Amino acid sequence: MKKLIGCNYEITNRSCFSNFVLHCSVDKMTDYFGHPSLVVSSDHKIQLEWVFYKKFKKDYQCITIYDWKEHSSIYDIKNWHVGSKNLKKEEIIQFFTDHDANDILKEYTFA
Repeated sequence: MKKLIGCNYEITNRSCFSNFVLHCSVDKMTDYFGHPSLVVSSDHKIQLEWVFYKKFKKDYQCITIYDWKEHSSIYDIKNWHVGSKNLKKEEIIQFFTDHDANDILKEYTFA
């Protein structure tokens, strides 16, 4: 998958939370994934977001990693939501395995 630089709603439109959360610091995130694709969303619900994508038929497959409604400093964020579009659970897990980041990937369970 390619890393998106900047914002492209054609790629991320209809992506949603995939029931996975990453547990790590922002420093660890940049170690694994480099600089974020987006800094501060227009609605201020996301401060940092990484987007990885590939073209799939006439649409895109993507994985998004973002803080959701975290209003603390980015250096205090420890939980990162994983979103996806057009991907199965196994494909999401494989993406993190390919990035040697499966040790920080946790499946989210609703209480």
